[in-house]
Amino acid sequence: MAEEEHRICESKSSEYRGVCLLDANCDHICKAEPGFTGGHCHDFFRNCYCTKPY
Repeated sequence: MAEEEHRICESKSSEYRGVCLLDANCDHICKAEPGFTGGHCHDFFRNCYCTKPY
């Protein structure tokens, strides 16, 4: 039996302001945004991206 694939959808946070340096700060902001379950700092420009199961 094959293991179920876990897919994650991510979107740039609409609420986070400034350079994203700490994943914990990003995660906290994203959890307050509707539909998102977490977040992390990502990409060259250090933006905050919110995540949710796909």
